[in-house]
Amino acid sequence: MDGSREIVAPGRAGAAMSAGQVRRSLLPKCAAMKPGHEDDDFWQTWAPQMFSEKAHERACAEVEGILALAQPAAGAAINVFISFGYFEDQDEDRQVARNLFASLKPGGALLMEMMGKEVLARIFQPRRWHRLDDGAIRLDETGVTQGWTWVRNRSMLIRDGECTEHVVEHRIYSAAELTALLAEAGFGAFEVYGQLSGTPYDHEAKRLVVLARKPEE
Repeated sequence: MDGSREIVAPGRAGAAMSAGQVRRSLLPKCAAMKPGHEDDDFWQTWAPQMFSEKAHERACAEVEGILALAQPAAGAAINVFISFGYFEDQDEDRQVARNLFASLKPGGALLMEMMGKEVLARIFQPRRWHRLDDGAIRLDETGVTQGWTWVRNRSMLIRDGECTEHVVEHRIYSAAELTALLAEAGFGAFEVYGQLSGTPYDHEAKRLVVLARKPEE
């Protein structure tokens, strides 16, 4: 059996549907999607999960890790939590890197933290779901396109029979690709880590953390 047998869905007499179609038909209809950056409701919906109590508990250790890595005696620019790569035209990413470089004093540090392409490839799941503490259900559907340079994440939150849906898309970088882009902007002295705590960027890395410096004059 191939697992795609047809069945008759309740309420649709005589209509043959696959098991997957039945499951989808039983889900509440989600509100129309908008890109996250264009929708204030995005933050109202997802902020409690993105900035949960556990996230707040980790914050102090993460800030200490940032300061320990950057050692910002000559100033530093910090870009964390996947705050880079949302422009469709990669030249705009390059412009952001040039602006960061221009904003720093000689010897200043740039610290960037994001989901690395190597990490995503290792842990990739196209679909996943989990139940939140309040009983709501979160479903995520992730796709990688454009030759593994772009990721599209569709998130649905089902609470009290109502569904809210948002889409977030951004470019994904490997360690080599990100350091090359920053080098093009003028940065050097690169250090690459697998977490803000300074662990190696290896097969067990959880994030991509790149530390770069603006050369001394």
